[in-house]
Amino acid sequence: MDSDIYYTIEEQKESEILISKSRFIGQAYPVDSKEKAQGVLQVIKSAHWDARHHCYAYVVGSQGLEYRFSDDGEPSGTGGKPIHFILNKYDFKDIIVVVTRYYGGVKLGAGRLARAYSDAAQMVLEKCNKKPIYITKKIKIFCNYEDFASIKSLLEQFSVKNEEKFSDTIEIISDIPITKIQEFTNLVTSVTRGRGGTLLID
Repeated sequence: MDSDIYYTIEEQKESEILISKSRFIGQAYPVDSKEKAQGVLQVIKSAHWDARHHCYAYVVGSQGLEYRFSDDGEPSGTGGKPIHFILNKYDFKDIIVVVTRYYGGVKLGAGRLARAYSDAAQMVLEKCNKKPIYITKKIKIFCNYEDFASIKSLLEQFSVKNEEKFSDTIEIISDIPITKIQEFTNLVTSVTRGRGGTLLID
C-alpha cells in the first residue's frame, strides 16, 4: 500500500443471501471512528430488532490498527472473524460490515456457518465502490501574482484540495500527501526563485 493513501467505500451498500432457510443480510458503511461504527451497529439492530444475530467487523484508521469483530451469539469464530477476514482481503479501512441473520430453523454447522457469513460480507463488498483517502498535511503557500501560474501547475500535480485567498499577494492553503511535502516545498522555492514560500500548518 502507498504510504500516503488508503481505501474505504463511497457509500452504504446492502445485499442478501438465503442459505438453508436462513436470511443473511450484509450491510457495509463507511465510518471514520469506532464511535460511528457502534452507532451504525445500533441503527441496524434497531431496524432488524427481530433478527437473531448481528455479526460484524469494523476497521478504522489508515493502518487498520483499530478494529473489532463479534460473533453476537453464534459459535466462536463463525461470524465476526470471517467478516474481518474479508475486510482484510479487500484491504478496506474506515468501514463496518454487519451481517444480520434471520434464523430459518436449520442448523448449518460451524464450517457452513462461517462460509455463509464470509459470503454475505463478500457479496456486499463487491457492490461497493472504492474511495481513496489521502493522508495529508496542510501547507500554506505564499506567492505573488507573477508566480501564480507556476504554483497552480505544481498544485495540479501534488495537491488533494486547495483554498485560495487573493489580496496584495496570494495565499493558498493546500492539502499535500505527507510523502510529497518536501519535494513540493523545494519546487515552490525553485519555480518562484525564492520569492514564494511554504509553511506547515499541521
